[in-house]
Amino acid sequence: MDQRIAVGLVENPCCWALEALAAHVPGDQSAIEIGAYRGRTTGWLALGAQGGNRAHVYSIDPWTSGSIPTGYADLSPSVSTYNASETKAAYDAHLKETGAASFVTPIQATAVEAAKTYDGPPVGLILHDGLHRAQDVAADLRAWIKHTADDAVIVLHDTDDARLGVSEGAARVLATKANAEKWAWNGRVVHSWAKNAGKAPEQRRRGFTVVYTRASSYPQLSAPITGRICNEVTPRGCNLRGL
Repeated sequence: MDQRIAVGLVENPCCWALEALAAHVPGDQSAIEIGAYRGRTTGWLALGAQGGNRAHVYSIDPWTSGSIPTGYADLSPSVSTYNASETKAAYDAHLKETGAASFVTPIQATAVEAAKTYDGPPVGLILHDGLHRAQDVAADLRAWIKHTADDAVIVLHDTDDARLGVSEGAARVLATKANAEKWAWNGRVVHSWAKNAGKAPEQRRRGFTVVYTRASSYPQLSAPITGRICNEVTPRGCNLRGL
């Protein structure tokens, strides 16, 4: 399920990290994906969960009902496709082809809206790859951390990109006095994108950060993250059936 097959915007090392972390989520908890796009990371979360304790994945994205903030489209050519009908169709097709559909509940809503009505099990893992403005990240995390288990992990994508407010938004929530007792913001692990090596800060892109709880039992992933998780890659991707 490499990027040539599972088309999307998330680099392979982040996908491998998601697989490893999702495998650790207990079966009576869930993994939450905020920002699904075409389903690339959705498949990796499902792959990890089904290869581990079989936690269920909830995949949240407004897709065609979403709105793009003014000026946001200047960040990347792909932004204009976020709410295209073809994007949701590609997501559905990818989950069907990989066999992930049985293990994933798609929720077409914003993260804040979805959190209001969530009645699933405690959340063991949150992937945030939704809107990357600081205020959006903060609102999303503020809405969802109340659903997290005592031992949980948060993965923030695109933390290398200085144009975005991912780390700033996360700090507004996770580094506060009210949440610092649970979340080890100062102990977060930053994984830079290998292609950023030697680039000036303003030229760096992608990258991800893992935030653990203070008493975390989740794998402490060290950089660089290498190795493919899927044992067999076919033209249709990694088939989850039978895991």
